[in-house]
Amino acid sequence: MSTNVPPTGIVLLGVFAVFDGLLGIANGLAVSAMGLIGLLIGPLLIVVGVAHLVIAVGLLKLHSWAWPVGLISFGIAVVLNLVGGNVFGLAISSVALVYLYGKRDLYGETERSVGPAHGHLN
Repeated sequence: MSTNVPPTGIVLLGVFAVFDGLLGIANGLAVSAMGLIGLLIGPLLIVVGVAHLVIAVGLLKLHSWAWPVGLISFGIAVVLNLVGGNVFGLAISSVALVYLYGKRDLYGETERSVGPAHGHLN
């Protein structure tokens, strides 16, 4: 039985996504307490934070769906950081996007041969 261990860069992206997700949830909770606008924006921030946690797990476990979803997430982050003038966030998101794009081969569909049709009875 072989295990797929993600490379260090993917582990760092996963840790970054977990950190970002937790910050998003915390910010969403804090913003929710700030009146009517907060009640509208806060839950959105919480949902995005939870999404980042899910993406982190997918990246770390090398699930095939995590690559395109991660690209979309980091791509949105690039745009938002660019529009918001967040140079540090723009740099981090851009590097993450480019790195993840180059790791497509890690997230390819794997053939699962199970059952009698593939010659396995167990």
